[in-house]
Amino acid sequence: MKALLFALALAYAAEAKSIPQVAQIQTLIQADSTQWKEYAGKYKGVEGVFESFIVTIEDGKLMAEAIGQGKGELLASPNAADTFTVPGYEATIVFVRDANKKVIKYQMSVQGQTFEGDKL
Repeated sequence: MKALLFALALAYAAEAKSIPQVAQIQTLIQADSTQWKEYAGKYKGVEGVFESFIVTIEDGKLMAEAIGQGKGELLASPNAADTFTVPGYEATIVFVRDANKKVIKYQMSVQGQTFEGDKL
């Protein structure tokens, strides 16, 4: 019986160490939110397609809205910097930087078409 209790105690301790602590999760969300800030803002739209392209941070998630076309979460690509996908829209968005590493525009590929717009 003591051996069983000891084994259960070890298993519990091992499991507790593998569960992220709330403070760690909050730190990760804050880090992501800080990282996403450089993308946030209003970008020029595409005439006749959408008026403007707005990138925001909502609940720690990077969101994009092509005004009049819908809104979705941008998911960072694990393979390329400044590259995101939009699930459900089959879109890829790449943010372009200048020589000073400042985000200056977006390039969006969706359904075989490519759009881009400067950050306003």
